Amino acid sequence: LFLSSFGIHMLICAYCCAMLASGAHRPSARRLPRCLAVLLVYAAAVLCFDRAFGMNYLFLMAAPAGSPLEWLGEFFPWHAMAYIPLVAVVWCALYLPPVLVRMATDGCLAPRHMNDILSLR
Repeated sequence: LFLSSFGIHMLICAYCCAMLASGAHRPSARRLPRCLAVLLVYAAAVLCFDRAFGMNYLFLMAAPAGSPLEWLGEFFPWHAMAYIPLVAVVWCALYLPPVLVRMATDGCLAPRHMNDILSLR
């Protein structure tokens, strides 16, 4: 079961990276608030479902034993708050490389202004 779950998550990551590499997805920090709102609405709906049916989908009710989420949860009052730094790391891993590539191809070491960071045109 562990290898199956790991493999599926790796395929999801590979799909995201392929979308970025092919240019099919152009990340924009301007869309981040909307993405965050969708994520929070989805998590709230799943939390209501979990409480109503005694489930633990998305591990919102309890961290699985022996998982990194359990370890990260030790630093927060509620283990699900550990998702915040995880989402930030994933967002940076997906959104920063295109910005850095664009800055390198433009021949500048630093963005000219905030719009260079907020959008990829």
